[in-house]
Amino acid sequence: MSEKNVGTLAKFTGVSVHTIKYYEKIGLFTSKRNEKSNYRSYDVRVCTVIGECVKYKNMGFTLKEIDQLCKSADDMLITSMLQKRLDAIDEEIRQMTAVRDSVSDYCSEIQEAEEKLGEWYIEKCPDLYIRVQTNNLEYRDEKIEVDGVNLASYAPRNKSTLIVEKDSMNGGALKFHWGQGIVMNGGENEFSGNPNFLHVQGKKAFVAYMRLTGSYCTNGEVAERFAEAYHQYHEGEIPSDAYAMRIKITYADNQEKWNYFKLIIPIE
Repeated sequence: MSEKNVGTLAKFTGVSVHTIKYYEKIGLFTSKRNEKSNYRSYDVRVCTVIGECVKYKNMGFTLKEIDQLCKSADDMLITSMLQKRLDAIDEEIRQMTAVRDSVSDYCSEIQEAEEKLGEWYIEKCPDLYIRVQTNNLEYRDEKIEVDGVNLASYAPRNKSTLIVEKDSMNGGALKFHWGQGIVMNGGENEFSGNPNFLHVQGKKAFVAYMRLTGSYCTNGEVAERFAEAYHQYHEGEIPSDAYAMRIKITYADNQEKWNYFKLIIPIE
């Protein structure tokens, strides 16, 4: 029976010398060693084994699984392992599809913020749930995870949200809060009835897109800007707290930091 050295075998199978040696090292097949030259040689049956290894590797099986598939699996086990791999691939596709949808939605959100920057609208807004975490800039010693719900896992739907109390925008002392907010499109959800979340019920609201830079919270600019934007719609007293969801942060050439917000002020 003709035999090949590792270099020739690599050319014959299309698999690198390094990979062949590694497969042999972990016991997927063996070689013959010339006692005088110490060279390894491989018979033609090794080509079949390498072909099987590559086939299963390209399907995403682990080396441990490949060892089992190539050396000991019966018909039932092969079928079972293939089905398990299919199930895993379907789950990977589901997860990556969800990630793709998140990226696509975020791209659309950023585009909308850019196109509508500086404008205002009256529109029906969905329910908003906010995990309030500060009083002004002082932490309230509350974690982002509550009752087993970790809002970080909802990003980018979950956004840093600034709440400016209505009295501040109507001329009172500056009071604001930072938190983590997420929009929910109605119905029961994991936040419904949870006292640890501020629920802003979906209703008609004044909406504006704006960007701020500098110490906009501590110097009171945020309340003034929100009030100024609202008064483009109505000159009377501002009827409720303002909720500003941060869409993105960008930096200018001089490293000036800009925060883009979607401002929501319920009016019903």
